[in-house]
Amino acid sequence: MQEPDPVCPAAGRVRLRGVRRVYRQGRAPVAAVDGVDLDIAPGRFTVLAGPSGSGKSTLLQLIGGLDRPDEGAVSLDGTRLDTLDDDTLTRLRGERIGFVFQSFNLVPVMSALENVELPLLQAGPSSTGSRERARSMLEAVGLQGLHRRRPGELSGGQQQRVAVARALVHRPRLVLADEPTANLDRASGQALIALMRTLQRGTGVTFVFSSHDPSLLDEADVRVQLLDGRLA
Repeated sequence: MQEPDPVCPAAGRVRLRGVRRVYRQGRAPVAAVDGVDLDIAPGRFTVLAGPSGSGKSTLLQLIGGLDRPDEGAVSLDGTRLDTLDDDTLTRLRGERIGFVFQSFNLVPVMSALENVELPLLQAGPSSTGSRERARSMLEAVGLQGLHRRRPGELSGGQQQRVAVARALVHRPRLVLADEPTANLDRASGQALIALMRTLQRGTGVTFVFSSHDPSLLDEADVRVQLLDGRLA
């Protein structure tokens, strides 16, 4: 299996200080994340674990700049994400962060190759060789020969591999995966975990997951346990 080019081994360091995110349920405020201090070392396989409602998905969104904290600081490689304006934050996410979602989030009318290439095209006209890089990334996740198929013509496990390829194609420093095995059968889930571990070791990219999948928890370098929005 061909592996993508490595990122800088020192890249992908995450730091959170006093992070709090509050939502309102009716009139009562509920702290989904409540005063979290957390350091995630670069190049590690880190899993945010906990029961439903523990805050792991919200924390993952805060780390990736998909949501903003009500209080506290979120940094990636020394850059404060919570203080950036929307345009700068969007640009930073496109350059440094890859996302894998449990629902795959593939564009149904695009082929697997086009879905993987999409982040490179969104980066602008400077993305020379984007088609070839996308093709190489599909080969890296074991989907050679399937580049013309649309998502509806692929199995769930194959669709999630396309999503992983898309997350890694722009050589991010950090990849965030929200319950990536939740919609897969056990065998497909374990194969996906093994694939992501191989890619992580080959590239040095930092992986952070939210999950309660025992297979993923067993594979973690670091397990961060959450309960009621706090580190347990």
